[in-house]
Amino acid sequence: MGELHLQITLDRLQRQFKLPNATLGKMSVSFKESMKNGSIGGIGKAEEDRMVGTKRRFAKMSILVQSSSNHEMENEIDLSYVMPSQNEEDESSSGGGMLQSSQCDAIMESIEEALAFGGPVAGYPVAGVKVSIESGEFDDDSTSAAVASCASRAIRRALENAFESGSMQLMEPVMKLVVATPTAHVGSIVADISSSSRRGMITDVGGMEGDDDDDGQNEKKSLLAMTNITGEVPLREMVGYSTDLRSLTSGEANFTMTIINSKNRKR
Repeated sequence: MGELHLQITLDRLQRQFKLPNATLGKMSVSFKESMKNGSIGGIGKAEEDRMVGTKRRFAKMSILVQSSSNHEMENEIDLSYVMPSQNEEDESSSGGGMLQSSQCDAIMESIEEALAFGGPVAGYPVAGVKVSIESGEFDDDSTSAAVASCASRAIRRALENAFESGSMQLMEPVMKLVVATPTAHVGSIVADISSSSRRGMITDVGGMEGDDDDDGQNEKKSLLAMTNITGEVPLREMVGYSTDLRSLTSGEANFTMTIINSKNRKR
């Protein structure tokens, strides 16, 4: 939904539904927190040893969080240290065999919730990290609730330690921007995208597709009069861009944008 659609919806709320005080708030952009490439990461240790009613809950583990090689900003969670062995008769098989599948599921869910809840930089979800259990101690009192609680506190401490060591960074979504404009406005649009307030980078300036078609002289002249400007701009700086573009070009240009990746937010 574009800004014009939002304005039309607001007008309907005010007029048709008789809500004259309805307003549009400033659009907020969802950032993510991640590890810097090559950083040392962080280790978090936690212990759960307490009585709940008449039952004891015990678990102790150390969790390492570090940057992931996944370019899709997805998290990797490695539970091989505690996962049940694939072959009980083969002690060398993968999986530490320390916990049951249900307990491993509880740890996985707990870690995923902790990462989604928000990181130590600014409270945004954590993405693009690798989480692995480095060590642990468990016994018959290590219930699913006990290991989940212990894992949650360990991962939070690992993230906090990573932040204190300077390994964490704030990531923002970056958009691929394509502006189709009459050639006369190319200079002003390029200057606007490259400005410090927009923080964009121009990647290409060229004619629109179809410049070499011979479908008709009038159509060819029209296409030749237009130029495509391609660039990369942080999504946060694109708020209100349709209004700004109309002002720069007297409404003669249009644009499209698609998300391409996330980059470090330089504050």
